[in-house]
Amino acid sequence: MTKDLANSVKLLGSIKAKTVTTAEDGSTVDAQGYESAVAFLEVGTQSGTSNTFNLYDSPDGSTWTIVAAGNLIGSQPGAITTANDNAVFKVGYKGGQRYLRWECDAATAGNIANVNGCIVLGNPRHAPTS
Repeated sequence: MTKDLANSVKLLGSIKAKTVTTAEDGSTVDAQGYESAVAFLEVGTQSGTSNTFNLYDSPDGSTWTIVAAGNLIGSQPGAITTANDNAVFKVGYKGGQRYLRWECDAATAGNIANVNGCIVLGNPRHAPTS
C-alpha cells in the first residue's frame, strides 16, 4: 500500500483516557484549517446505571450545543450502559462550526466508564499536517 494518510489527518484528544464518574466537558478541538471531522468515543466497562456522551459544537469555543442530528453522519452514542459498553463509537461531523468537543452530560456517582474521546480532522487546507 502506498497511500499516505498520516500527513492528511490530525488526531486530537477531547476526553483523554480516564475514568469518568461525573458530568464533564471534554477539551476543545479547533477545526480551523480542516474541511472534515470524525469523532471517536471508546468506552470500557460501565458499572452502575449509565453515562451519557454527546458530541458538541461551537462557533466561538464558549457557547456549546449538542450537534444536531442533521449535522452528523451516524448518531450520537447517547447513554452507555452495561448492554453497550466495551465498544468504540464513531460519528462523522458535517456541520459548519469551528470548535468540537465530547461531553459526558449525565453520570451518577458510582457509574464508571473508562473513556477515551478523540476527534480526527481531515482534508487540511495546507498539508502535510503536524
